[in-house]
Amino acid sequence: MQAVQKALIFTLLLAAAAGQSDAAKDNPIKQEGWTGACQLGAQLKAIAQRAAAHIASRSEAAEQYLKQQLITQIYVEAKQNGEATPAQTALTRYYAAKAEQALQKLRGAEAAKLATAIKNAAQAQGAIAEFLINAGEIADSGTHHCLAAKAGGTAHRPASANVAKEEPGCAVTIDTLPTTEAKPTGFTGTGYTQPTGAAVGSITANGGSGKCSFSTGKNTNHILNPGTGGNIAGTPQFAAGIFTLESADLNIANLADLQTSSSANEFLKGAFAAHQNTKDDLLAYAFKDTNELATDTLYQEEFARSEYKVNLNKLPQGTDIVAKIKAALGPAEEMKAKYTEKLSEVKIPSPNPEIKEQTNLAATTNIADLTAVLEMLKSSNNAAKATKIKKREEELKKAQGATKVTTKTVQEICNEKADADTCRQDKNCKYNDDKKEGPKCELSEEGKQAAEKEAKQEAGGNDGKTDCSTHQDQKSCEAVNTAGKPATCGWRTEKDNEDEKDKVKCRNGSFLAIKKFALRMATLIGSLEY
Repeated sequence: MQAVQKALIFTLLLAAAAGQSDAAKDNPIKQEGWTGACQLGAQLKAIAQRAAAHIASRSEAAEQYLKQQLITQIYVEAKQNGEATPAQTALTRYYAAKAEQALQKLRGAEAAKLATAIKNAAQAQGAIAEFLINAGEIADSGTHHCLAAKAGGTAHRPASANVAKEEPGCAVTIDTLPTTEAKPTGFTGTGYTQPTGAAVGSITANGGSGKCSFSTGKNTNHILNPGTGGNIAGTPQFAAGIFTLESADLNIANLADLQTSSSANEFLKGAFAAHQNTKDDLLAYAFKDTNELATDTLYQEEFARSEYKVNLNKLPQGTDIVAKIKAALGPAEEMKAKYTEKLSEVKIPSPNPEIKEQTNLAATTNIADLTAVLEMLKSSNNAAKATKIKKREEELKKAQGATKVTTKTVQEICNEKADADTCRQDKNCKYNDDKKEGPKCELSEEGKQAAEKEAKQEAGGNDGKTDCSTHQDQKSCEAVNTAGKPATCGWRTEKDNEDEKDKVKCRNGSFLAIKKFALRMATLIGSLEY
């Protein structure tokens, strides 16, 4: 609206040309002035485009980082049955953090900053274009004109809308704003470089027969009083404030200082602020290989949390985090190929449940499909883990059953013998036919001695059992065993994942081996994730 009002004032001023005195300074706007203004308009278009590029690049970066996070998780599920290494866990968290950084640049104040930059650049460019396109239209058939010819000099410039063609920065379009990166030029730390040949001050041409009473200035201007003229009390500015109507001439502003604290027009201040708020490099997605991640502080932080369970600043003194990361992720080229170039080798289910044929990870490209595939693989792996847990639980029950059988006391063995003949066959037992209640097969005197010896053996060792490893020869090893009972110690090699697999030495017998096996099974089941 402001630009339209100023353009109307400008048109009215020009309409008063017939009543102006020929003695006044009333030459056209010189070529350096109006082309320089249009060239600034071109840079304002570039600023608006750069702001749009920032929006697009940030959203694309967020999307790509989220995709790479899903790709990494799918790789782990498809190739490693869902068992991620700490380095891979750090990698998925790193991608999530990078996506969050990009999204933060699209929220709140950051989003408003970019939208305002587009607005400010566009309104200033529109004001410049509107003024100069209209000025180019005001000319007669052969002598007078308000814009000097682009070639310079005093030649007549016919009325036309060619300003937009001669200087694209003054073109007004309704095309979609491109989102490719644009790099405005001409701006400095405080403003914009003054156009060559358009020093601060008068911007009207020298000499020539072509006249434009608009440049007469504010004094005795016939726009207020067509008959005798009048003095304009205000300070009209045009082309976003680039040109100002002074007392006796049309002047060009000091474009070198467009800071907030300057006296520049608000259009130009806004345009400069738009440049300041969009000049940073675009935030773009970039895949980093092992070597790059090893020196990336954000990845180092995630690696410290995953591998060491501490923040980066709490790592043990002397920890070479760069070397640790390189060792964990592997050679740079192999790591990059695994997560990018060789994704076609990773076979995955189709995200469409009606398609039974497998596809590959490289062919799945959108977040929704990647998420669906990840859920499918997780479900499959969790089912496999559940089956594995069930199998281990069954093994544990069998082991516990075996332990129960092999750890019966001498008395329990006797008590279970129901008939007299079976009882008397065991020298540790005797049959008491006179007993009215309870088991009639009891401990014999020899059995009582065996039970006493058994109790002493179970009281020994770190866990209440005999520590067989203290015996260094076969004779002393086997001497601790009780006849008729499962061996307490045995001179043998490893079984059930004992230490020193191939070494023959005195080892605990079946009871402790089964006991240890049961404990291992319990630990394994507890560690499996559903």
